Amino acid sequence: MAIKFFACGDVVCSTTKGAFIHDDLKQIIKKCDISICNFEAPIKANVRNAIPKAGPHLFQLKETVSRLNSSGFNFVSLANNHIYDFGQEALVSTINELRRCSVNYVGAGKDFNDAYKFSIIERNGIKLGIIAGCENEFGCLPENQNRGGYAWLLHHLVEDNVRLLKTQCDIVIVVAHAGVENIEVPIKEWREKYKRFCDIGADVIIGHHPHVPQGYESYNNSMIFYSLGNLYFDTAGFENKSDDSYSVILEFEKTGLKNFNVIYHK
Repeated sequence: MAIKFFACGDVVCSTTKGAFIHDDLKQIIKKCDISICNFEAPIKANVRNAIPKAGPHLFQLKETVSRLNSSGFNFVSLANNHIYDFGQEALVSTINELRRCSVNYVGAGKDFNDAYKFSIIERNGIKLGIIAGCENEFGCLPENQNRGGYAWLLHHLVEDNVRLLKTQCDIVIVVAHAGVENIEVPIKEWREKYKRFCDIGADVIIGHHPHVPQGYESYNNSMIFYSLGNLYFDTAGFENKSDDSYSVILEFEKTGLKNFNVIYHK
């Protein structure tokens, strides 16, 4: 038996009222046991709650969650630099909507412990562990604070939990939101860090944040996908871009990754 795992990059749907995923791609997503994207911003909230930060404040339509779910997604990563743009209320509302639509999440939470939780899924006799983190930007929780936010990718708890998952699961996946935006080659520092995760137990690294696709490589018995780019991003800065990128379907057996397929889209 095997598990089919679909992974794609960043999603922001802030203005599009209708479906934003093509029917052909939906059928691919729905055929997988687990399908995950990076939910790059909270659902729309009170703009007066916007946190002080550099760069844009992003939000998504509330309907985005149910549209993703009806397209076949049953998992999202919330570990990204926009998920706390509108503070605690927006993050909690997002989590509540995900739960209402039966979409699991990882990588952020209402408090420190929630943010650093990992998830274990069992399908077809195979245990798969997922953990997520983001580089240190606005909304990060590098230590326990009196608020929610996202898991810091370089926090010692992330490495500790990768090791722990390796003892409890057949497959360990690290979802990483990091890197330099709009360059097609991953920088040396993140290549080394992702290999470090593989050395301590990760079977696959799923990367995003650069907004453009980057390469992938086999490292020992693991696979590293440095950036899957955007699946869908409709903010002003991206409205004239075609988001040429890719997703991956990973097929796991109990002994590890059996094979993978690349799905190109724009």
